Amino acid sequence: MKQLLSLLALTFIASRTFGQAECNGTRYLQPVFSNVNLTSNITYGQNYNLQGNLQSLELDIYEPAGDAAALRPLIVMEHGGSFVGGDKTGPDITELATPFAKMGYVVASVEYRLGMEGLPFPGPDSGTASEAVWRAVADFKAAVRWFYKDVITNGNQYRIDTNRLFIGGVSAGAVSALHLAYLDDIAEMPAYIDTTKQGLGGGIEGSSGNAGYSSKAQAVVSVCGMIADTAWMQPGDEPIVSLHGTADDVVPYGTDIISVLGFYQIFEVDGSQTVHVRANEIGINNCLHTWPGAPHTPEVGNATYTDTVLTVVKNFLYPYACGGSAQCGYFVGNDRALAQAAITAYPNPNNGLFQIQVPDAWTGDWEYAILDLTGRTVHAEHSLRGNSAALRQFRLPAGIYNVVATDGVQRGVQKLVVVE
Repeated sequence: MKQLLSLLALTFIASRTFGQAECNGTRYLQPVFSNVNLTSNITYGQNYNLQGNLQSLELDIYEPAGDAAALRPLIVMEHGGSFVGGDKTGPDITELATPFAKMGYVVASVEYRLGMEGLPFPGPDSGTASEAVWRAVADFKAAVRWFYKDVITNGNQYRIDTNRLFIGGVSAGAVSALHLAYLDDIAEMPAYIDTTKQGLGGGIEGSSGNAGYSSKAQAVVSVCGMIADTAWMQPGDEPIVSLHGTADDVVPYGTDIISVLGFYQIFEVDGSQTVHVRANEIGINNCLHTWPGAPHTPEVGNATYTDTVLTVVKNFLYPYACGGSAQCGYFVGNDRALAQAAITAYPNPNNGLFQIQVPDAWTGDWEYAILDLTGRTVHAEHSLRGNSAALRQFRLPAGIYNVVATDGVQRGVQKLVVVE
């Protein structure tokens, strides 16, 4: 499909408002700034790395050039590289940071300590692999705290609104973001992480700098990410938007064994699809965009996939940037207005098993999603062909739903009633 399905909701909270010029449906959705100012290699902390050396930790800040807004939302991101490689200036981050800055966000790309014990021989185990993740998480937290500290003690030199602070990343960076958000109780810390090792202390906040300040984020952006255990996700935790390919052989789309560098198998983890299910179960606001048949990080160097990431994420974050609370509705990429089409879900009412019929003119790929009345996606199918789809594998509970289908050119909506 030329246009991929993404998720949008615009539910605003009256108690918090922003200026009309800032939240008018353009900024944070369109590139309203032509240029970006980049400030590189800002020291945000330090800690001992795997080699036992005290490493200075740095980040880069992308700002919209000529921006007059008094306060701006911030996205703090970490790069990918399996926790042993990658860089804060890599294309996996820069291809996102620059466009988001042009939309009006401030974006920080964070350096973190790399390395994993046991590489190349005899290979890492669950403990040493998890310790590599924890170093990145501790550094991530220190970077977030640096911004809170700057606001309080340094006059807020980057004009950050910490009530609109988001975290995210790609691959390993997304893994760090999920663990930052949801592994938030020292009682959850896995016993196989040896926190007595140099550089791994400091409790749940780590010891990479800026102690005493918050590391709280308002939402999470995950591109091909996972978490070791979705049981750490609890009601009231941060909302999350995820994008993931079903053929990812590096970070599993669902629940599966993860390996390091494609060779050393570690343990079972929960990818984006399992995170999505858990979030729905406990009421965490979330959106999952699935790339059928796509490999790991397909957006790197690919403008089509990158555009999808930008569209899905900007639509999810916009309500949070403008004082609202996002719920997953449907909106097709590139912000084109879609022609309306008639679709049919039948029988209606039904007992949870039904078919969806779309126009005969939809000769290419099409996709549909079923949304409950809160706007959450409860089921979706992608890359369909022909003019009908039978829902056989997923029985809906009783309730009222909206079925949304699109071929990227047209879009149709049908209300659906499911009875016992």
